[in-house]
Amino acid sequence: DRVRQQMGEDARKRAEEQEEEAKLQARCRQKEEEFKQQKAKLEEAERQRRKKQKEDDRQQKKNQRQDERGRVKQQAEDEQRQRQNSEEEQRRQRQKQQQQGEEQKRQAHWEEQQRKRMQQEEAKRMAEEY
Repeated sequence: DRVRQQMGEDARKRAEEQEEEAKLQARCRQKEEEFKQQKAKLEEAERQRRKKQKEDDRQQKKNQRQDERGRVKQQAEDEQRQRQNSEEEQRRQRQKQQQQGEEQKRQAHWEEQQRKRMQQEEAKRMAEEY
């Protein structure tokens, strides 16, 4: 009878140990599954980060190219404006010189007329005196 009781207790202990072992294994599998999911999340986050970085780099290069094209275009427009301003200034200078030349000619002509008139008056006065 006691042997049977001892065997029953041993069986119960074994059953408890097996149940405990099964619980530990289940908890272990759950932890492994959680670890796998966490690892997958981290890997996906890293993939997304790299993808975003790549897109940001591509966009930055595109913006730099656009900026460079804008700078080149602006520089060309500035140079064109400077050329036009320079040509306009040269045209104004030529026009001014031409006007000054014409003014000098008129002045010289007027002075020549005055000189001739004075000579004629002088000659007339001299003739009257004699």
